Amino acid sequence: MTTIITREGAKFWWKQTLPKEVAYLVKDSLDEKFRKVTYREILDKKIEKQRYELQWKRLPYSTTKPCFVWVFFNPGCFYGGWWLYVKTLNKNYDINFRNPQKKILIKIMELFPCGFLPIKENFEKWAPAFAKLYSHIGFKRTKQGIKRCYCQINHRDELVDIFFKDNGMGVRYEQN
Repeated sequence: MTTIITREGAKFWWKQTLPKEVAYLVKDSLDEKFRKVTYREILDKKIEKQRYELQWKRLPYSTTKPCFVWVFFNPGCFYGGWWLYVKTLNKNYDINFRNPQKKILIKIMELFPCGFLPIKENFEKWAPAFAKLYSHIGFKRTKQGIKRCYCQINHRDELVDIFFKDNGMGVRYEQN
């Protein structure tokens, strides 16, 4: 059982004013004496926790996985229209202009040009051209295209980048 006495508590109960560098007194069991906890110790713990959190958030760890770029037409009034997914073995990433992966969508449109500039307005024209160029039969869809490439996934399982096979010199190219 942990017992904590604040500065005000020590003044009220013991009629003692603690030194100004002491934040509070603490003891972990009834047999112990009170131990002083300074503001510096509290600040050091906060700094260490912040370093750990930032290290986790900025961790450069990422993996390269093979994936498929899958473009398909979904008929219907609610979710109708052209959709784009990046499919890996374990997870599907839906890519559109309404989420933070707008840059990934533009990158995909640059990798597979299909005769259209990679801008938001051209997606509805680009998607049928992609489906026609890389047509695929399966998944119970009539209008769809699928193409293999590679993607980079970070430690939080988020899609970071998409590219063709890397030849080891930083140059990315398509390998048939």
